[in-house]
Amino acid sequence: MARTVRFGVWLTLLAAALLTLASPADAGPGYVNFILGQKVFDSEDWDPIDKQPVFGVESAFGPATWPVHIMTFLQRSSKSADRTVDNGGGPVSATFDADTWEFGVGVNKTWMAGKLYPYVGAGLDYIKVDVTAHVDQLTGSDDANAFGFFGGAGAFYRIGTRFNLGGTVRYSSANVDFNAYDTGNVEFSGADVNAGGLTFGFLVGWGWPATP
Repeated sequence: MARTVRFGVWLTLLAAALLTLASPADAGPGYVNFILGQKVFDSEDWDPIDKQPVFGVESAFGPATWPVHIMTFLQRSSKSADRTVDNGGGPVSATFDADTWEFGVGVNKTWMAGKLYPYVGAGLDYIKVDVTAHVDQLTGSDDANAFGFFGGAGAFYRIGTRFNLGGTVRYSSANVDFNAYDTGNVEFSGADVNAGGLTFGFLVGWGWPATP
């Protein structure tokens, strides 16, 4: 619960900061959109926690004279899943938990076609992952982080003068290096895996300047 509250506070502060930076009258087209969707990891490395619900925020802002604008996003995805594993003495029940934070900054190009705003973006990505496994009475956990890249596209429709509704898809890649742990029956052997993946979801937010 505490992590969820802190995450919501950070999203609110980020959105407020971006609005402060991008609110001048000479600012180019900009937006702050919240994301609700799913992140899909490589199933060979992350099964059974390879599909994680995701919540985040993305934005674009910059002067009207710039050919491209600054793009940022912050998101969190998490998943808990049960599966049966063989510990050498027969099948046992195991629970896997994953928590992933992802932050990106790059460039964005947004077009305006009436009230439709298609866009593309790309840049640098930072990912932090925490993984925990519970098998019988044993628990093992590890965390890792890495820098990588992202690229994506989306589109939203302006409802009224400022309200946005649309969708987005983004691919990210960053190889994290776990220190393999062994707690008897639990061993995490994927020491070098891609913590990026495909993120897609709905967008809802607001933008500027106001659309007539």
